[in-house]
Amino acid sequence: MLFFLFITSWLSSDSEKTVALREALKSFDAGRIEQALAAVDSSVPHNLVVEGNLLFTIMNRTLADHHALLADIQKVQAQVDAGSYEWAVLPNQEFPFYVALIKALQAFHQKNEADFETHIKDAFWAQPAAGPMLQAVITDFKSEQRLANVRVPLDQPLNDINGKPVILAELAKGKKFVLLDFWAAWCRPCLDNMPELKSMSEEWGPRGVLFASINLDTDPSKAAPAIARYEFAFPCLVDPREEGLDELLGIDSIPRAILVNPEGKVLYNGHPGDPKLAELLKKELL
Repeated sequence: MLFFLFITSWLSSDSEKTVALREALKSFDAGRIEQALAAVDSSVPHNLVVEGNLLFTIMNRTLADHHALLADIQKVQAQVDAGSYEWAVLPNQEFPFYVALIKALQAFHQKNEADFETHIKDAFWAQPAAGPMLQAVITDFKSEQRLANVRVPLDQPLNDINGKPVILAELAKGKKFVLLDFWAAWCRPCLDNMPELKSMSEEWGPRGVLFASINLDTDPSKAAPAIARYEFAFPCLVDPREEGLDELLGIDSIPRAILVNPEGKVLYNGHPGDPKLAELLKKELL
């Protein structure tokens, strides 16, 4: 038995990092895939790395270098077609779907509406079962389109939870960015995110970011216990208008973070805990 195990181990040419990446791909866990990709070295087959980058890109809807990724995918597919390679986890028949989706994400990244529409339709026809995921991508694209022309009126009076008028533009004087966190006292994910938000404000506040929370409770007084418990180090505000900032920005889920420049241009719109927000702040401020 020991001899058999020894021979099996000896015959296996896969490195530990190769095995780790293959297992991460089979798990479809974006975090595991990202960690495994970060650890790859020359012992990991390039084709497996390509597959990892493909899956990670699709799961995170990001494209750092879409041209290079598409070129790599097409080279690997040529090997698959020639019978010299087999995808680790992606069925060959699903390949057209993945290529179409990558091209749609590329068009998304480039803000090319015509190409996005063409490729997202191709992705749907190649894999109708992926409709819900594709609809989410379409929703994100339309949201970005709309917000590209939106300007947050920082000079518009808001109120603190006690009803005192506050003007964000005055608080933001000398600041490089304003980060608005939309939340409510009834929202458990919002409350769970408060310690992280406080930590972010302590890290980025001194570097030029004004943090302000926008409370969406019908009765703003309900926010007081949370403010006291989590020791907000930044203003908690309420928009008294019938159609407030949440309507302007299309806030349909919370918690939601909106990062704007001093002119009110939206630079980020998403979950406050998304690594993309931290990456953007690092890029702009470090």
